Amino acid sequence: MAPYPLPSPSLPPHVVGPARPLAAIRRGSERLSLRWRLALGYALMLLLVLAPLAALQASTIHTLLYNDAAATLTAATESAATAARPNPRPGKGAAPTSNPATTPSAVTIARSALARQSLDADAAAVVADASGRALGSSTLTGDAAPDAAGLVDASRVRQLVGGHPDAGRPYHASTARGPYLVALALLPASKPGPKHVRAAPALPDGLPGSASEGQASREVLVLARSLRPIDTTTMYVWTLTLGGTTAALLAATILGALLVRHALRPLTRVAVAAGAIAGGDYARRVAVPPARDEVGRLAVAFNAMAVSVEDAFAAQRRFVADAAHELRSAGTPMSCCSAPPAAQATSPRLWRRCAARHAA
Repeated sequence: MAPYPLPSPSLPPHVVGPARPLAAIRRGSERLSLRWRLALGYALMLLLVLAPLAALQASTIHTLLYNDAAATLTAATESAATAARPNPRPGKGAAPTSNPATTPSAVTIARSALARQSLDADAAAVVADASGRALGSSTLTGDAAPDAAGLVDASRVRQLVGGHPDAGRPYHASTARGPYLVALALLPASKPGPKHVRAAPALPDGLPGSASEGQASREVLVLARSLRPIDTTTMYVWTLTLGGTTAALLAATILGALLVRHALRPLTRVAVAAGAIAGGDYARRVAVPPARDEVGRLAVAFNAMAVSVEDAFAAQRRFVADAAHELRSAGTPMSCCSAPPAAQATSPRLWRRCAARHAA
């Protein structure tokens, strides 16, 4: 039974297709000189080192900016929630009351919250009830926030009202004006709830419910700031990093090519000397560089080889001259066996002719 034939280059393209790009790259690299191959290899290794470092740098800057914005926004939200609706203690023996005429509206609370904070022009404040429904909103210009409903996460609001420990963490909100960073804070109650409140039942996901009357009357301040400045800064860092990395790679490639050219210059001299020796200039030698490296050892070995070649051709010329002289002198026997080994090795045919004539 004949063995299964091995794959050959004549197979269909889908079989040998994956190997074609590598073969094309190899053929393209073979057309380049050694100097450029070494320089491009050095640039490729530098790229493999700089690319992860550049990505790490940009990611670290983005993380630092985001964490700083989140911490600032959380502190601003808590401060604004405390100052927006003060909850003065009633006098001794007096029961706390709620006067609708003196209780600020949701829009007023949102405006005062923004007025007390140093936020960007796209910042917005929203007051929501315990169910996550927006009651009022404002921007720095005093107008209502056009995307108030998109800033409020109803589930986060219910978790915050229910006392979930992680509900106050800032979160992302995507709106028509771009991404926002949003923080929540409970507003002080405008009227106290009952002292004895039945515990809220647990929801299926383990979060407390909102059946308590005291919880249902609470309101939440939602403060949001745009993430576009952070994204712009991160993009600027990416641009600078990419431009700097590209410039460094180009400079490294050009400088590497110049250094390799300087390092390989003795090899060029060796090639020129080899061509001169092949043309008949057997006395040609190359200068040995002062550095005892691989190139220096190559120059020493080349000069030793050139000396051997010169000696061999000198012995051949002497042997040819002696043979010609003895061939012209018919009465003088020629001692071919006395020829030097170098001459016998370089002119075997002439040596055999002389030896046959001497034997006859």
